[in-house]
Amino acid sequence: MLELMDSIRFKKKIITARIRNPLQNFTETIEQIEIRVDPLLGYSSRISKSKGLDKIPGGESLNDFVTQSKSCFFCKGRVEEQTPKLPEDIYPEGRITVGEAFLFPNLSGFGTFSAVCIFSKEHFIALDQFTSIQIFNALKACQIYFQKCSLSYGSRLFPSINGNYLLPAGSSILHPHLQPFLDPYPTNLQKQLWRASKKYYQKNGKSFWTELKKAERNSDRFLFETPFGFAYTPFAPLGFYEVNAVLGNGENILDLTNEMIQDLSGIIHRILQFYHSRQHNSFNLVLFSPPVPNGIKEELPCILKICSRPVFTPLYRNDVTFFEKFHQENMIDKTPEEVAAEYRATIK
Repeated sequence: MLELMDSIRFKKKIITARIRNPLQNFTETIEQIEIRVDPLLGYSSRISKSKGLDKIPGGESLNDFVTQSKSCFFCKGRVEEQTPKLPEDIYPEGRITVGEAFLFPNLSGFGTFSAVCIFSKEHFIALDQFTSIQIFNALKACQIYFQKCSLSYGSRLFPSINGNYLLPAGSSILHPHLQPFLDPYPTNLQKQLWRASKKYYQKNGKSFWTELKKAERNSDRFLFETPFGFAYTPFAPLGFYEVNAVLGNGENILDLTNEMIQDLSGIIHRILQFYHSRQHNSFNLVLFSPPVPNGIKEELPCILKICSRPVFTPLYRNDVTFFEKFHQENMIDKTPEEVAAEYRATIK
């Protein structure tokens, strides 16, 4: 089966699985599974019937956990004393503040430049309590951080802004925060997006993302447009309830105007309100950017990817974060050699 819109092909196949179903007195039932292919990168996603991962647990487990975990080191009175400071040659003041947002370097970073940006010094912000202003302030602080790091480094870097909200999304800290980082080595999906977008532009003389917006504007996946943004559900999603947005026309994160960041903040706010309305309370978020400095402006815009994760339950922790979910990059905390050494020391 194929949807053909302009030069973009939306390919999917339907396969079937047969079982004798114990829920229907062992009569034979058939389930259909869709295999969808991403129109730019070519990876496949499978869509099957619900597995119950969005069921809402009862009780007040999240409220209880919020109370028990108060006074973390991201909270007011501690974050100023217990978090690192940026090197003096990057930002002499040590931390970047924009409104309530407070940015500092990551104590255990992901790349050459890696930071944490809390939305507020208040311990917890429920999903439906985030404001567009809080989101804007955090994004703006990340942009300032990228600008300062880029000036310090002087060569090409690949920026992204990332978020794990709550433990089911892989967060180790309840206090809501973003994790901006930029590195001379792009992550797997970041590299694929950049290279495939360049290849499409070179072959067709126009941006894949401009053509995608034309194709999706009349599809059942279209959500809404804003002055600078275009929101839709991706044809071959990487996550549950995934929503994507294309921002601008090729500007990198460093070059976004305040108006564009305000627009993006509103887009994210609308998606979070949607998740809340569906009783989801955990999510991963990534904002990919063209490299800094840019290549050809029309090749690759800023791209937002956000998806829901399982609903919070007590003692729940997940080792799949924004890295594994959207960067398609595995983050491991021990080398294979260390694991082998532990084995040899333990198993005689």
